[in-house]
Amino acid sequence: MRHEIYEEFTFANVGDAIGWKSAAGYLEGKIVRIDRKKDTASPIHKSDWVSVLLDPYFARFEGETAYLNATFLTTQAKVRVVSSGFEEEVA
Repeated sequence: MRHEIYEEFTFANVGDAIGWKSAAGYLEGKIVRIDRKKDTASPIHKSDWVSVLLDPYFARFEGETAYLNATFLTTQAKVRVVSSGFEEEVA
């Protein structure tokens, strides 16, 4: 019996703006979707994937998105929440 290894991405929610370190430098964008418990290269590991619409200042073209592995975001990319969707609605 194989045990599944999975940790849910709870760092930010849909609608939150996040910033992270990537090979292209520092990037920022708004989370538009989080896909939960997706397969990875290892059959026993599962991971969440985060779809981010890049901020126009950081995007190479209008509407550019990034699809990021949540494990990468929380371990290597040094992700941070820039603003939450709730704050924008209240303001």
